[in-house]
Amino acid sequence: MAYQWHSNPQFTRILMVESYFGHEGIVKLLFEAKADADSKDDDGRTPLPWAAENGRYEGVVKLLLEAKADAESKDNDSRTPLSWAAANGHKGVVKLLLEAKADVDSKDNYSGTPLPWAAANWYEGVVKLLESFSAISFSASSPLTT
Repeated sequence: MAYQWHSNPQFTRILMVESYFGHEGIVKLLFEAKADADSKDDDGRTPLPWAAENGRYEGVVKLLLEAKADAESKDNDSRTPLSWAAANGHKGVVKLLLEAKADVDSKDNYSGTPLPWAAANWYEGVVKLLESFSAISFSASSPLTT
């Protein structure tokens, strides 16, 4: 009998947890067993924002993107994986998501984009990277401008 990942919360949780903690080998095994890269938890988050939030394991983010995880998935607050990575200062993950065509100016339910999330947490390198992909800029001489 094949597991039905999309309908089994236990398996969805396993993929979320393994993605968050960067267990590449286990994530690979789960995908070999046909795990759904876009399964959602109760907060509307897929494995990709969990991996992006932790950010120390770029390999898992790459695996998820290779498995066709939606780089634009939005949780219940409309936050994207890019928003989570930016807010936590994970420049390498931000770069991977931008290269995967994540929308740099995507707004969450609070009208926040990844740029102010990064700026609020003083991640200057992430801010500069986001600015290079965005129509919005953030500078010392002015607040957010378009």
